[in-house]
Amino acid sequence: MALAFAAAAGFVYNGVLSTISNLYYLRMGYGPEVVGNIAGLRALAFALAALPAGALGRRVGGRRAMVIGLAAWAIAGVVFSLADLVPTPWRLAYLLVLGPVVAAAYAIPVVNALPILAGHTGPEERPLAFSLYASCTPLGAFVGSWVGGLLPGWFAGLLGATLSQPRPYGLALGGCFVALVPVFIAFLRLPEQRTAQTTGALASTGLALERAKAPILLLAAIGLVTWLYTGGQFAARTFFNVYLDRALAVSTARIGASMAVASLLAIPAPLVMPALVRRLGQVPALLNALAGLVLALLLLAMSGGWIAAAASYAAILMLVAGVNAVWSLVTQEAVAREWRSASSALYSLAGGLGSAMMSMGGGYLVARVGYQALFSLGAGLVSLATVVAGLVFLGRRGRQASGRA
Repeated sequence: MALAFAAAAGFVYNGVLSTISNLYYLRMGYGPEVVGNIAGLRALAFALAALPAGALGRRVGGRRAMVIGLAAWAIAGVVFSLADLVPTPWRLAYLLVLGPVVAAAYAIPVVNALPILAGHTGPEERPLAFSLYASCTPLGAFVGSWVGGLLPGWFAGLLGATLSQPRPYGLALGGCFVALVPVFIAFLRLPEQRTAQTTGALASTGLALERAKAPILLLAAIGLVTWLYTGGQFAARTFFNVYLDRALAVSTARIGASMAVASLLAIPAPLVMPALVRRLGQVPALLNALAGLVLALLLLAMSGGWIAAAASYAAILMLVAGVNAVWSLVTQEAVAREWRSASSALYSLAGGLGSAMMSMGGGYLVARVGYQALFSLGAGLVSLATVVAGLVFLGRRGRQASGRA
């Protein structure tokens, strides 16, 4: 069920919404600053909802929390897609209010999916399970990006409208939430299960489980790395389609196809991570993937045509998928079972704050110094995340090895 949710969420959030939501705002007459503000407020709402979402899962159970979250997300998304029908004086306020509501609802299933996956897998099968989870997201995003690039044209023909009008984009946004219905029904029918009692030290990775007291410093490090890394990657992920549309004058269908191919190429990336983890260990594998992401962001900053930009974006998504597979595993296995929900909530909180920071600031940065500076800043943030992760987690492994010697 967690894998089905990852695929559906990839289709809706990373696919259709990522491909055409910014274009929807542009067709309503808003510029990069407004695009960034809406994306930033959504990310901030996601971050602020993360901790309550984790508390909801602990109170009512992971399955019930998933049901509540999926229903709330779908309803809010459909209402949000009606923004272009709102009178112009109220339209921006509508977007700024409903966008965060959609994101807050989305936080509920996202926060509760990882603990469900960790609780129902053992230590040996967990790396593969998390890699499959990470692969399902770009798989859904591939289909969603491709469909998202085509749906506005289809609805425009149906309505007798043009792609310069917002209504075809609004219909495409609202229609994509149909993909959540089968997942909602599946979780609704699934009996509540008790979380598996799994224990064991992570001797092969050098990350020992924290027990008894709350691992405050470790959780803080997880939050900092997630914040920096997410902010860096969203420099590209928030503004890539705006860059193609505004700076390079690329068509909507070609933007959708570029993002779909990037998502397609990202599907196998997490599946190679278990072998890389076995060969290098969790932390070295993570650091190598982060270093590759820095290089990909710099290549995007230096790209001058849409083909080079699309290739760089594909590399970014591939490396992000690989990082997510290892980093989500690290954040769950580095803490004891009773702290996994807290770790997942903090992961989402820090990720939302990083995305909000880059989305809100990025729009103004683009307007003043351009897209290249924005993408270069993203590379700098991921570089800092790499340094912090290396210092904290390689240091932990060294100290634990010394303790065993």
